[in-house]
Amino acid sequence: MLYFGVLCVATHHKAAFITNAALNFTFISGYQYKCNLDSRNSTVGIRTAEDLIILSQLINNTYSGNQTLSNFGETTNGKMVFRLLNDITFTEEECNQFHPIGKYSKYPFTHIFDGNGYTISNLILPDKNTSDKQTGLFGNISEDGIVRNLNLSHTRTVETPSCKYIGVLSANNSGQIINCSVINSAINTIEYNYIGLISSKSSGTIINCYSQDNTINVTSRTQVGAIAGYASGHILNCYTNNNIFSTAGEGYRIGSISGTSASNKLLTVENCYIHHTQETKLWGAAIGLPYQIALHYFFYNKGKAFCDTPKNSNTSNTYLYNSNYCIDDTPISVLLNEWITTSGSINYPDFTFKRWKVCSDNSICFE
Repeated sequence: MLYFGVLCVATHHKAAFITNAALNFTFISGYQYKCNLDSRNSTVGIRTAEDLIILSQLINNTYSGNQTLSNFGETTNGKMVFRLLNDITFTEEECNQFHPIGKYSKYPFTHIFDGNGYTISNLILPDKNTSDKQTGLFGNISEDGIVRNLNLSHTRTVETPSCKYIGVLSANNSGQIINCSVINSAINTIEYNYIGLISSKSSGTIINCYSQDNTINVTSRTQVGAIAGYASGHILNCYTNNNIFSTAGEGYRIGSISGTSASNKLLTVENCYIHHTQETKLWGAAIGLPYQIALHYFFYNKGKAFCDTPKNSNTSNTYLYNSNYCIDDTPISVLLNEWITTSGSINYPDFTFKRWKVCSDNSICFE
């Protein structure tokens, strides 16, 4: 229940009085009321970069102050839910204090983080001296963990990162990432690493997510994906648009969905589309280096679905669309929505998929 602390001042000629109440008022005719709504105590949640820093320390078991998780989240149906209550823009000093939320396998994020559709901006991904060499807003999302309704903008790495696994939203996802986006971000890489704009490594589920207008500097022996760097599990109803890969060296692999897939577990990609604006060497519209792949209802505008021949694949309904985002005369938004009401609802009844529309510039995006 939301609580709004209200201070109302009423004036009428010579009379004046003050009331302080919660939601219930008696207003008198002929008076002018000026009310200040104070929502700072309206609900438990996260409002500032400092709150995120403390939350990361609490989750990672490194906090030494007097705050608790209950200062930032509420228990709902047995799960702690942390809600973002407004947009947050990091300063450089705040970035220096931040650590990924969910420290390695020892202290993973096992809760629910709900961004409420707000945006976290200007985060410089931590590049601490850690044994597992992974970084992101979230470090390790457990099988029970959920991150949803969150946008990241203008995120970047340090100039020469040392981390091997770089994920803008998460380094490692074993749970669910739902309704999230990464835009206008810049990522530098090193050799022998995995880069993912949504997740560096994902064995869980990524649904209704997109990355757009990002730049990634790709070096040799690097696996890079505009959704995930290395993936198994499911990537469903997602898209990538206008991501630029600046390449150098040899031996890298780039995928507009995933850089590479696991060799011992299946990666299922369904009802996704990509819009690629450059011709890139060693690039696959879906997967750069594929192993076990199920690819269904996939739409791409150039190149081929895989950079290398898959070791074990099951593909159906993959289409090369034209400059009008159409297959023949049918907008791909129509075909994407058809999957939601047919195969999507049958095969994934527990998930809610965002529907698609044609945007003002004729591109395809979520409603």
